[in-house]
Amino acid sequence: MLIRIMTKSNHCFLWIILSAIVGVFSNTILFADSKVTITRRFLESRPISRVRDDPATHTRYIPTDIPAVVVSLDDSYISAEVSAVIKEIHVQVGDTVNEGDLLISLDPWQYEAELQTHILTLNQINVQIEYAQTEFKRYSNLKKKNVVSISNFDKVKSQLNVLRAQKKTQEQQIKTTRIKIEKCQIRARFSGIITDRKAQIGSYVMPGSQIIRLTDTENLELSVKINHVDSQILDPNKEYTFLHVTGGIEHARYTVHLRKLLPVLSRDQQHRFQEARFTFVDQTIPMPNARGRFLLREETAGQNQMSN
Repeated sequence: MLIRIMTKSNHCFLWIILSAIVGVFSNTILFADSKVTITRRFLESRPISRVRDDPATHTRYIPTDIPAVVVSLDDSYISAEVSAVIKEIHVQVGDTVNEGDLLISLDPWQYEAELQTHILTLNQINVQIEYAQTEFKRYSNLKKKNVVSISNFDKVKSQLNVLRAQKKTQEQQIKTTRIKIEKCQIRARFSGIITDRKAQIGSYVMPGSQIIRLTDTENLELSVKINHVDSQILDPNKEYTFLHVTGGIEHARYTVHLRKLLPVLSRDQQHRFQEARFTFVDQTIPMPNARGRFLLREETAGQNQMSN
């Protein structure tokens, strides 16, 4: 009986040890997977160094690269300039438009009614002006004959001047109302792609209400946030390389040229960065918001070893 009890105890002890080993092994795998994921994200978000060989010169280079993003110089929401109801939206997200294309139609009925009112008022003023001009001529003749007093003559003259001023005011109101009617047809200010839509047909919009977002795909620049110490080596006469990279995969390379190094440091006290803007030299350019790596400098492995 004692031997059986000891055998069962040994079996239980062995089972506990095996369970502990399996648990530790599984936790190690999960930790390793999470560590790989965290490490990959960390490396993609900070400057790293890659080693490659130049087959032409058989020289080994170690380029230092920095995160970079393609920005559009014109990326804005198209807003309404008058108060009206959206009658029709002629574009959808993803559509390509040219400068001057009709994007949105607002219902101009209230401004058309206001225009008709101003036109009728102007016609009425014109009739009054004709009568006032006739009276002014008659009083002018009577004044020459000393039949009317100067005060009555000045009163008629003043009435004519008031009507003429009212006519100019009404003409200006007509002009302003016609401009409001024109602004009910919202057109593209530049060529680009519709990237967002905030309003729907039937919505009431006011001046400043954002309706759709238009992003320029032609006027692009590369934005690079570089350490203020490393920024001193930037050469405005040198051509640099931008690697379009997503998910660790390189899609394309583009040649860029330094346009401006902003003379402003970031607010981060730990990492003092400056923003550098680069223009694309190639005719083929990436899409807005494309991310990748900017090759800051290339040094031979021998030079690195000597410097180290």
